[in-house]
Amino acid sequence: MRMTARFPVLAMLVCFMASAARAATPGGTAAVATAAHGAGAWTLAAWSIPFVAILLAIALFPLVPGLRHYWDRNRVKLLFSILLGLVVCLYYLYRPAPFKEAAAGWPSFAQLLHDALIVDYAPFIICSSACSQSAAASA
Repeated sequence: MRMTARFPVLAMLVCFMASAARAATPGGTAAVATAAHGAGAWTLAAWSIPFVAILLAIALFPLVPGLRHYWDRNRVKLLFSILLGLVVCLYYLYRPAPFKEAAAGWPSFAQLLHDALIVDYAPFIICSSACSQSAAASA
């Protein structure tokens, strides 16, 4: 194995281990599954609507003749994503219940941004770039 192919494999292993460790923690996947069976199940389902909306937009807007022209522009995709992201951010900013250990309001919003950007997005980008680099190295 060449030196260029070792780093991406190591990065993928580290990301996998970090994801497994996070799922095993008390605030990980088990806590979300438990909350889904309680009184907050409707809230969890309702706030998955922006995610479903962006998936449907990606799948269906290019097929609709009237929207195809607008959806080809990256600016429209970015604005649509920002709009749906703002809906979720406003929910976490104004909901009365706290998010994880943070108090309700701005601390809850800051915790959401930390989890979204540092805990979830950064490892995803690292793993994605590791996979693309290992594919390029093996080609």
